[in-house]
Amino acid sequence: MAQATAPMRSVLVSYPEGTDDSVVEQAKKDIEDAGGKITHTYSIFKGFAAEAPAQVLEVSIATEGVTIEDDQTFTTQGDGN
Repeated sequence: MAQATAPMRSVLVSYPEGTDDSVVEQAKKDIEDAGGKITHTYSIFKGFAAEAPAQVLEVSIATEGVTIEDDQTFTTQGDGN
């Protein structure tokens, strides 16, 4: 019998300044261990982009001060008004 695949979310995960690097690294490991992948690690702020199972985001890395946002494309083109 085939096992169902967990729904994946593309997200940006950011941590407050001063968060220990080991916390961020453990979150990345938890995502990879759950079948997700880290798509980018940021240097301008403490965080990363990932494709991750929704459950690991809700349980494993959702700690105090962490921001988890859906990864989206934004445009700056207006209608000229």
